[in-house]
Amino acid sequence: MYKRIFILCFLITNILFADYSTITIGNGASININKSNEMKAYITHFGSESGTINVLSGGSLHSWGPEAVINFNISGDGDISLPVQISTFSATLKNGIVVLKWSTESEINNSGFNIYRRSNINEYLQINRLLIKGAGSSSEKNNYLFKDKNINSGKIYTYLIEDVGLDGKRTKHQTLSVKIKVPEFISNHPVSFALHQACPNPFNPTTTIQYSILKEVNVKLIIYDLSGTEIETLVNRKESSGNYKVNWNASKYASGVYFYKIEAGEFTDFKKCMLLK
Repeated sequence: MYKRIFILCFLITNILFADYSTITIGNGASININKSNEMKAYITHFGSESGTINVLSGGSLHSWGPEAVINFNISGDGDISLPVQISTFSATLKNGIVVLKWSTESEINNSGFNIYRRSNINEYLQINRLLIKGAGSSSEKNNYLFKDKNINSGKIYTYLIEDVGLDGKRTKHQTLSVKIKVPEFISNHPVSFALHQACPNPFNPTTTIQYSILKEVNVKLIIYDLSGTEIETLVNRKESSGNYKVNWNASKYASGVYFYKIEAGEFTDFKKCMLLK
């Protein structure tokens, strides 16, 4: 005489049984169901053991004991066939850094995530150096965060997420990309002193030089010709923490290579630009 009898009956609407991605029954009487279509499941369990039904998308978590009958519906949005279900993805600009946040409703054998970015019409490039660790296999909501610190003012950036399975399979979530525009002048607090490349470069006859000041100091921005002679001072004043830009009009100078140097407290740096008339 059998001590335990499990009767599992599925009434399926608009889908075939073969479309189910995961159905397993073990000694613990656990059943995992992963499907976005509407479905009803009737489970009758006779015996002393209890078990759980884990719904990976939509629905809720159900448990049963001896002689219990459960009737529930499952429904969800998106492509539930993907091993990682991303429900939200957002990008915000804060203190000169783009902060990316996303949430997953479920993950199956997920090793982690990569972040891809493109500016304007350029191709997508991976920007994270190390894999962002995933939750492995989970039916619970998980939240993730990544900070992109290497951004430039005046750019439009588009981001997308790639999940990497434990088997190495990569899946890019193209439909969940987010876009953000970085203003020409970022009025926030930078993370370090910096002198940026003049833009455009080469130029004729004007170009824009941007720099970042971490704390209040005296700032000098000086232009030199190829021989090292100082020819013009663009900035000579005390400035507070922030990101700045200044235009240089070189219409009175001859074509050639020029250098611009910043002195901000103990920070100094110089870069090269070219005037082509």
